Amino acid sequence: MGLIRTKSDRQYYGDGFMEYYSYADKSIISVLCGENAELNFSQLFDEEKHSRKESIAGRIIMYENVSTERKAEFDKAFDKMME
Repeated sequence: MGLIRTKSDRQYYGDGFMEYYSYADKSIISVLCGENAELNFSQLFDEEKHSRKESIAGRIIMYENVSTERKAEFDKAFDKMME
């Protein structure tokens, strides 16, 4: 990814963990590893920002708040993970 990650946060729960990666431009990648939990998009909506959610190897990954300029970069990374 072109911008440097500014924050990483891991939250544990009974069956696994959720991890968040925040970037300087406010884009976010979230990863859910475990069961009995759900990963949903935030309630904030901006027509100029993009989101995507996928299930890969039993994990839910999601990006949100991604600008149009960076969408192809995030999609490329997600598409590679799905191969």
